[in-house]
Amino acid sequence: MMRFAMRWFWRELRAGELTIMLVSLIVAMTAFSGVAMFTDRVQSAIDAQIGRVLRADLMINSSTPIPAKWIEIATRHGVRTTSGIVLNSMMQGASRARLVSIRAVGEGYPLLGDIRLLRDGREVSFTHGPVKGEVWVDEDGLRALSVRVGDRISLGEADFKVGGVLAREMDGMLDMFSRMPAVIMHLDDVAATQLILPGSRVRYRLLMAGESTQLQAAREAIKPFLQAGQTIDDPRESRREIRDAAEKDQRFLKIAALLSVYLAAAAVMLAAQRFVARHADSVAVLRTLGLQSWQLKRLIYVQCAALFMLSVVPGVLLGWGVQQLLAMVASGMLDIMLPPPGWMAVGVSAMLAVILILGLCLPGLMRLRFVSPLRVLRQDSLGLRGGRWLALTATASLSGLIYWQSGGGKLAWVMLTGISLALILTGVIAWCLLALCMRIVPRRMLALYFAVRNLSARGMATVTQTSALALGFTALGILWVVRFDLIEGWRATLSQGVPNHFVINLQPAQLDRFTDAFSHAGLSVPETFPMVRARLQRIAGKSLQSISLAEKEDRRFAEREFNLSFGESIRPDNALVAGRATRADAHEWTIEQSMVKRLGIKLGDELCFDIQGSSSCGHVVGVRKVNWNSFRVNFFVIGTPAMLAGAPASHVSSFYLDSAHRPFADTLVKSLPNLTVFDVSALLDQVKVLVDAMLNAMSVVFAFAMLAGICVLYAATLNTHDARKQDVAVLRTLGAAGSLVRRMARYESLIVGAIAGLMAGLVALVSGEALARYVLELPVHASWWLPFAGLMSGALAVWLATLPFLRAVLNTSPARVLRE
Repeated sequence: MMRFAMRWFWRELRAGELTIMLVSLIVAMTAFSGVAMFTDRVQSAIDAQIGRVLRADLMINSSTPIPAKWIEIATRHGVRTTSGIVLNSMMQGASRARLVSIRAVGEGYPLLGDIRLLRDGREVSFTHGPVKGEVWVDEDGLRALSVRVGDRISLGEADFKVGGVLAREMDGMLDMFSRMPAVIMHLDDVAATQLILPGSRVRYRLLMAGESTQLQAAREAIKPFLQAGQTIDDPRESRREIRDAAEKDQRFLKIAALLSVYLAAAAVMLAAQRFVARHADSVAVLRTLGLQSWQLKRLIYVQCAALFMLSVVPGVLLGWGVQQLLAMVASGMLDIMLPPPGWMAVGVSAMLAVILILGLCLPGLMRLRFVSPLRVLRQDSLGLRGGRWLALTATASLSGLIYWQSGGGKLAWVMLTGISLALILTGVIAWCLLALCMRIVPRRMLALYFAVRNLSARGMATVTQTSALALGFTALGILWVVRFDLIEGWRATLSQGVPNHFVINLQPAQLDRFTDAFSHAGLSVPETFPMVRARLQRIAGKSLQSISLAEKEDRRFAEREFNLSFGESIRPDNALVAGRATRADAHEWTIEQSMVKRLGIKLGDELCFDIQGSSSCGHVVGVRKVNWNSFRVNFFVIGTPAMLAGAPASHVSSFYLDSAHRPFADTLVKSLPNLTVFDVSALLDQVKVLVDAMLNAMSVVFAFAMLAGICVLYAATLNTHDARKQDVAVLRTLGAAGSLVRRMARYESLIVGAIAGLMAGLVALVSGEALARYVLELPVHASWWLPFAGLMSGALAVWLATLPFLRAVLNTSPARVLRE
């Protein structure tokens, strides 16, 4: 039996009956496995590098000094500890100043790994930090201040000797959005700098290292003592900046890979249907010769197993090549070495083949079990039941695949809704249009009339073909929107003139001097905004500690120190999505829209903030949408002068400097030494590199989506090929001219393609906007031309796809077609 099954499989493969299924499976496996391996490499690199960079197994972050009791608890459990402080400040050289990130480290640092300094062009490892009175600075810092090893620099009120050059930025080398220079100093030198003053932004750290059981015991013992602004982090929960950026990029690739898989899945399902229809006669003959039901099942199982083996191996191998290509084109995305892909990614890819074969191929082929032996005598005795079961398993398999790989949430629902709309609306509209055309197309338009009648006569086959094509066009349309609209829109937000400098610590008495400095330099004066630092106390009368929050990140967000502002609550770059603007003489807030979901805040709720010991309360009257990608000053909470005008406040601002005016930032700091100026030019450049890398990676995956789309087009056209041959043969036997047959086939193709393309364009337009608004959080750029483009390209694509089949039919004798 096995020998017969394999002979049958190889014969059908050579004949081309299984080719489209096999090619579609390989395309799906290649796109899916390539993206899975690439994202696995990125994630593994992030996890591995984070632990090494933190130089510890566990870390406590606090906005207040670490209590000595915690160190005692950790030591009692056998855990090694060391303390540290992280803060930002200006570093002064002989003639220049630059904002730096300072890591003050204590004795015993690093607990794990080493610190690498550059000596004579090579890296030298150290297992201790700098000595007192000395600092280690990275190359960017030395270059920015034009200083060398042995020179003196100033941090606050103290001077230090530059004792070494850091080979890499410590505790922040993975932060692609933090390009300020790094400085390491001894913890005992911090007091002399006088940088830590009331209201300073400082993070205190307790680093811990030891065995996992010891760390867990220490963690559980310290956990009850944690207060607001204090968290226990492990390496996998740290450095969210790079993780969030990488996840956003991976989301683009997942969308592209999933749509490629969906396209290939549609081609597999259509090919399976054709295989069943073509082999119903062969199975009927075998049934009359005594083939038992269990033997037929085994025959089908062998076909599916052979498809699995022939698709998994080439698919994974090609996927490995794709992930290598993705790693090359996205090389600017991460400044770290990517490890080889893990076996888990390969296993996930193999699971995809299992899902496609068990969910699509097997149920379709199993319909052959219902073929009646009477089909040998009567061609109308098809007996091909199980169509509903096939549709159910296919829908469940593909929906489960999307939900699994997208991680659930908004991405899954947007994609499932878009694809469902494409299938349902296309099927309903195709059926209704065919019924309408049957009534309104006059008989004198003979070619169009026959085309409509043939499409209507095939009924469900026409609807299936149109829906499959619409699904394929929809997937390509969504990919087009993501690739050419959404990411290009993201790039447009980073265009020339976006603020690349931020100023904080600007005091109210210095506003006139600040604006005069810009005027004298011939630069446009930027807008300034008051900023008050505060902590959230109560929401709608409930204390923050008594409110239950679903996510750990939401709790951290609520307990963080907020930057409040007051004045004009609805700025031009903000949009009011609910409620109204504040009144200057009232006690009212407007809040950013994500706070509504994260903290459960509603319009009318009273929010109370603690501002240096005093409470400021007001009611929420408006919800704002803020574009955080704009690189402009924005706030989660904006109040009114009636509440905040008397609170201790500094001002913040943002402005753009081109390369010719970059020295102005140093001039500004010299005239107002207390200012802290953030130069985010490198950040903008890095984001642009990310966007370009993503565009390149998307182009690679888009190519596989196009290949999968060709498979769908070919399979959908092939599915109605036999019925069209019969129709053409009958017409030619009755004396129809070749020109009439060609026009009829052309109309059929144009009608089916136009309906599928139009619906695909509409669904891609809606889905693209939903992805931009709710999943990717990017500016929405409605591509209103998509429905028209879909109609035209769909009609053209289907017509071109049918030309080879029509030519083959016209070159075949009608008698031969009818005998077959």
